[in-house]
Amino acid sequence: MSLIVIPVRLGSKRLYGKALIKIGDKELILRVVDQCIKSIADRIVVITDSEEVFNVCKKLDITDNILDKTPVVCGSDRAARVLDKYDDNIILNVQCDEPFISPELLNLLIEDLRRDNSNYINTPFVEIDELEAKDPNIVKVVMDKQNFALYFSRALIPYYVDTVKKLYNKHIGVYGFHRDTLMAFSSMQRGYIEDKEHLEQLRALENNIPIKMLQWYNNIISINTLADVKKAEKYLKEVDING
Repeated sequence: MSLIVIPVRLGSKRLYGKALIKIGDKELILRVVDQCIKSIADRIVVITDSEEVFNVCKKLDITDNILDKTPVVCGSDRAARVLDKYDDNIILNVQCDEPFISPELLNLLIEDLRRDNSNYINTPFVEIDELEAKDPNIVKVVMDKQNFALYFSRALIPYYVDTVKKLYNKHIGVYGFHRDTLMAFSSMQRGYIEDKEHLEQLRALENNIPIKMLQWYNNIISINTLADVKKAEKYLKEVDING
């Protein structure tokens, strides 16, 4: 069985209350849920520390809705809070930054975890150009020859010494876990580089949990700033994602 968990913290530092910001005529959190519903996941859970988000999500009869005000470090730690309520072996943490996340991309992660029971995390990436990569809100990743992550950073990585066409790999905010891997991850203390970059996936690398990178070929607008909201509004006018 597979479970999508959408962890929501209302007090986002970069864009406070962003889960409830409307993209078009619908709150960001509801757009994320809409996309997840179209995937092959067996069920979807929203877990939040916010009564406002909890109340907005009450209208979603096909989605479980949990209010949990326990302080946590990151989204995956919040996602792990549901494990005592569900027995699913495959868990996706879909961040509430991703109103246009592709159901097919979620399916790719789920199917990969179904094929391989190894102790690893999977997550997607997409190639981007230098202009987009310069934004510190865009997380970049470098990988080994087997497409396992070596490092994630808000900085420009890799550093290009030669003046060639520069391409970077953008990390997309979804993590796939087997149940035991998520339990192990959430039991670990926040690490040094995780603390400095504010990137939860670095905790896994610091503790030798492999992160398998799956390539995606369509860039996705993530919501981190008001500028991203404007991009999303423009995108909605151009493409009907519900069609």
